[in-house]
Amino acid sequence: MKLKKPKKADIVTIIILILGIVARLIACILATPTEFQHDVTFESGHFDYAKYIYRNWHLADTNYYEFSQPPINAYLQAIVMKIASYFRSSHTGLIQLYSYSKYLTLIYSILTLIIIYKIIKEFDLPKYASNIFLAIMSFYPALIIMTTQYSNDSLGYMFFYLSLFLGIRWAKYKKASTIILLAISIGLGMLTKVSVGLIAFIIGPMMIAVLIKSIYHKDEMANVASTKNLTTKSIMIQLVIFALIVFPLGLSYSIRNYILFGQGFGEIFDIVKGSLFDTAIRPYSIFDRYVVFRFDRLFDKKYGIFHDWLEFNIWVDLIKTSTFDEFQFTFKNLYPILYTIYILNIIFWFVSFISIVYNIVCVAKKFLYKLSAAKKDKAKKGDSKCIENVVSYDNLRYLSLMLYFLAIVAYLLFNIRYPRSCNSNYRYIAYITFAQAGSLVVMLVELNRKNGKEEL
Repeated sequence: MKLKKPKKADIVTIIILILGIVARLIACILATPTEFQHDVTFESGHFDYAKYIYRNWHLADTNYYEFSQPPINAYLQAIVMKIASYFRSSHTGLIQLYSYSKYLTLIYSILTLIIIYKIIKEFDLPKYASNIFLAIMSFYPALIIMTTQYSNDSLGYMFFYLSLFLGIRWAKYKKASTIILLAISIGLGMLTKVSVGLIAFIIGPMMIAVLIKSIYHKDEMANVASTKNLTTKSIMIQLVIFALIVFPLGLSYSIRNYILFGQGFGEIFDIVKGSLFDTAIRPYSIFDRYVVFRFDRLFDKKYGIFHDWLEFNIWVDLIKTSTFDEFQFTFKNLYPILYTIYILNIIFWFVSFISIVYNIVCVAKKFLYKLSAAKKDKAKKGDSKCIENVVSYDNLRYLSLMLYFLAIVAYLLFNIRYPRSCNSNYRYIAYITFAQAGSLVVMLVELNRKNGKEEL
């Protein structure tokens, strides 16, 4: 059988994926446990967590510092340490054995990129738009930097995007096998990082929409090949199976820690005032920290957040850490290419914000149009391109807006509850980049169509 020659646009997609993987591989090669990763060698940090499991193969009797985190990442790292110990001399230090677990993070990061590519394909975007989307996710600086880090963030985001993909697939085909995989993915994700459970605010509305459609639009579902044999009862059975898997699996570690230590869901360990971990932002008002955007802080001579605890405005902190994480240097010593990346990221944040506003306006117009049509029992053809019924674009638009505001609300609540400089790091809401990229490409596609241009 003769293989088809890939199309020009497909070649671009392949090149983007390969370069994205190569960038992550280079980052992995450069990574060492004490250079890029946060909280590794502190007492009860990530290294101590993996080391404890490596030595004991059971959970610790403490929830201090990183031990308050769910254990899957630490267990996998301990397994890598054990395998590496068979191929190294008996004099090899544990920190050296631990360094090999960076290859796990590389695997998670590459799989995440592939899953994101699969998600993008679900929306039937024009090829140029899907390539822009994929390029943003492939080359976004902080997502590459996360490949160098040993914490549970990369694995957590892999499960987050896997759950999102499976949720989209289930909403489309309603297969029992898909919803079981979805439940396992969310459950394992929450056993990696509790915040993966935020995906429920995206998946939950999808499930409710499917259930409502099965009740009130039976005829419509019966005419679709993938859902013609489904009934409301069978969908409800699937949802019950989903709940029976996801809740016991996802909440097991949180329940354990609540019973043993009184640690509430989503809580972090108590920080003693004046201790090494006490990084509370005290001198600044809520207005300065959360309400305004301090443009003057974007170029304040020194690019520093973590080391000197300089940054108090969380929005500036978010842009800075989404570029170079928590590293510190002076702008006058910043290499031109890195300075260019920083400027481009600032532009990306503001342009993507414009796209969010644009898409909110589009959603509002569609709602008002449908409301008006319902009142008149006759839909008029709107002049705005926003009102056109393009289902794939609409779904991406809604998903992007939901993810964006989910990220912002979760970020604000976390920082208000724990007002510390290190808690405003981008890695806590890295999925916001998917929302920004999705919103941006929807706006580009619609503006391109509005101008009557063909696909690029």
